[in-house]
Amino acid sequence: LVRILAPRVGEMRLAMAGVVLYVCGMPLIAVAEGIGLACVGLACCAVGGGAFIPCASAIASKQASHGERGAVMGTYQVGASLARAFVPLISGTLYAALGPGAPFFAGAAVTAPAAWLVWRAARAQPKAR
Repeated sequence: LVRILAPRVGEMRLAMAGVVLYVCGMPLIAVAEGIGLACVGLACCAVGGGAFIPCASAIASKQASHGERGAVMGTYQVGASLARAFVPLISGTLYAALGPGAPFFAGAAVTAPAAWLVWRAARAQPKAR
């Protein structure tokens, strides 16, 4: 789907829409009392993450100069790997201390600045969409 949408709407716009969907989905999961709202929140997170993650990787690659691309992509991948390693530990602690909605609210709060980063990248390269 990203391969079809990115050329039409642009990677920047698709990444921004993905972040917004993801950030909106997390609180929906947190407050869901039934399966319906939980599924809506999960769908927002799935579609948002599916749009954002490949576009963010492409944007990071394109923002780097030819000589820096390997270092930039390596740093990008290290950050993602560290998040996958430590977020479950942090989320479990939040769940135990504050309740089942806490990890989702925290996830939304931590992810929201990614929208600013995409906006900043778009401003740095006005011809890129």
